[in-house]
Amino acid sequence: MLRLSDDVAVMLSPLGTYRRLIESAPAGASVLLRGPARVALVVAAFVTLTTGGEAFPTLLAGSLVAWSWVPLLQLAIAAPFIALARGRRVPFSTAVDLFFRGHLPWSLWLLGLAALMMARFPHGLAATRNLGTVLLTALVPIAWTWVITFAFGRTVLALRWWGAALWTLAYQAILWGATYLYVGAVTFRLRPFLPWAGLFG
Repeated sequence: MLRLSDDVAVMLSPLGTYRRLIESAPAGASVLLRGPARVALVVAAFVTLTTGGEAFPTLLAGSLVAWSWVPLLQLAIAAPFIALARGRRVPFSTAVDLFFRGHLPWSLWLLGLAALMMARFPHGLAATRNLGTVLLTALVPIAWTWVITFAFGRTVLALRWWGAALWTLAYQAILWGATYLYVGAVTFRLRPFLPWAGLFG
């Protein structure tokens, strides 16, 4: 059974850890779903802590349902790439689970940001003078995740270096493109949604 320490190991030494994990990682339906479930729980905890100031069980459950689309989107983007990898060294369910093991940099960043916002509750980031600096720190998990995704492609999917680089680029481009469209659709502050802002103001 994979442990939390495996997530830490993937974060700190992705190539070597993935090589080790593919030798004994389990497979099955429960394995397929536990990675997305962990990410959904982290996102729900972030939303709950930053909006309610503490982990209310009912609010956490509601956030879990409302924000479960985040890991499902990641799964929907990654699954075709994983399924089509001819040299994949583990079953599909195992590969998905190992892929989500690379989420720890983002999990730590979200929980750290939640702690910062709770310290300024109820004003959250609005009370932070250097908001740009706070958001700039997101470059750390972004870059770290690119490295982990590349390592996943090289080891678990057995891609050549250029294939792993293309897989990483394609996945991240689709994910961030979808994120851009989501933010634009809910805020009307980004194109192509910007011209519609006055209609819903």
